[in-house]
Amino acid sequence: MKVIGNLLLCGSAGYALAQLGYHRPYIYSAFVVLISNSLIGILNALKTTEEGRKAYKITSIVAEMLPLAFINIELYLATGMRQEVALIHGISAIIPILMDVFASDQRNEKLKNLVMLGNVASLTFLAVIENNIWFGAVAAMGMFIRFGTSKSGGGDNASEMFAVGNATLSALAVKGILGEF
Repeated sequence: MKVIGNLLLCGSAGYALAQLGYHRPYIYSAFVVLISNSLIGILNALKTTEEGRKAYKITSIVAEMLPLAFINIELYLATGMRQEVALIHGISAIIPILMDVFASDQRNEKLKNLVMLGNVASLTFLAVIENNIWFGAVAAMGMFIRFGTSKSGGGDNASEMFAVGNATLSALAVKGILGEF
């Protein structure tokens, strides 16, 4: 069952890469992370090894925090907002990732929650300012991925919902940036 969600994520993120192109480095990086996570998830579902579990855990940590922050950066830059504000989103996502990879504890979960809420609030602000419902949809999907999938609670269903949520995030980001699918 994990394979289906990861295949959907791989296809959706690949489609987003093809639609958006490489001239948007932040969003390109976000979708490469999602494709990497989905491919490792597929391989891990087909043949589970200790190395595969570790690789999937690390890419899942990155895939949980980085895409929304980098999509946020790209949307801020595309709308002409201040570049400094946009780059803060990326930095704010990288810090909890590094903390989670090197020293995971309960305080880091709180920091990840705050960073995600900050990105969602910022994207919601941008949606209101730009009068763009798709930006708001991206923010809502980011909220769902962090708080609705219960990834930390674990299980196959959580991994499947995580993959499907990120696949939907990819499609919504394409719609938000290009205004079309």
